[in-house]
Amino acid sequence: MRLIKTAYSGTKYHKKSALFFCVLFSLLLLLLMTVMQLIHIQQINSRIVREQWALFKDKGPAFISQIYATVQASSSVLVTSYRIVLIGCLILSALSFFLFSYLTARRRKSDIQSLRYMNVPKYGIAISFLMELFISVMTSFILVAVVLFLFKADIVRSIYQLDQHLLEKQVAVELVNHPDLTDRQTSDTPNNDDSEKDRRLIIPFSDTALAINYGYDMPLFQLFQIFLRSFLILVGLFLIVSSLGFYSVISRCYQVFYY
Repeated sequence: MRLIKTAYSGTKYHKKSALFFCVLFSLLLLLLMTVMQLIHIQQINSRIVREQWALFKDKGPAFISQIYATVQASSSVLVTSYRIVLIGCLILSALSFFLFSYLTARRRKSDIQSLRYMNVPKYGIAISFLMELFISVMTSFILVAVVLFLFKADIVRSIYQLDQHLLEKQVAVELVNHPDLTDRQTSDTPNNDDSEKDRRLIIPFSDTALAINYGYDMPLFQLFQIFLRSFLILVGLFLIVSSLGFYSVISRCYQVFYY
C-alpha cells in the first residue's frame, strides 16, 4: 500500500510525463489491437470460404479449383502480412518503452540519488518508477475500454472494411498471374489488352462469402477478448523493456556514487 501511495504521489508530481505515457500506451494498444483484429477477421473469412465453397461453384464451375486457390492464396498472403506488421508493432512498442523509461530515469537522476541515500536498493527504485508508469497504463486501459464500448460498431466496421479492401486488392494482384480467371467486357469497353478497366472478377464479391458482414455482428465479448489479449501482451512487453531502461540508468548512477 505504501508503494502504491508513493507511486501515486510521483505520478501527480510528474503529471506531464504520466499523461504523455498514457497517450503513448493508448495509441500503441489501439494499433496492436487493430492488427490482431485484422488477423482474426481474415482467418474467419478464410474459414467461411472453405465452409461455404458451394456458393462459388454456381458462379463458374469451370474455374472452381483456380478460383479457390486464388482466394485462399490471397488470404494467406494477407495473414502473413498482418503478422509481419504485428511484429513491427511489437518492436515499435519495445523501442518506445525503452526510450521513454531511459529518458525518464535520466531526467530523474536527482531522485535516484536521494533514494540511494535512503538505502533503497536498485530494484526498489526501478519498481517505484514502474509503479508510477503502471498507473498511466491502467488509466489507458480504462479509457480505451470505454471507447471500445461506446464506439464498438463503428470501430469493428472500419477494421472489417479495411480488411475487405486489402483482400480485394490482393485478389486483383493474384489475378495478374491467372488471366484465365477474368473475362472481357465487350460492351462500352475498349478492346485493349493493356486496359485494366475491362477486367473483372467472375465472382462478384458482393455475392460471395467474402462479403459476409461477420465483423459488423462481432459480439462485444469477442472484441474485448482481442482487446485484453493485446493489453496483456503490451503490459508484459512494457514491464520487461521498461525495467531494462530504468535499471540501466539506475546502475550507472550507483557506479558514479560509489566512485
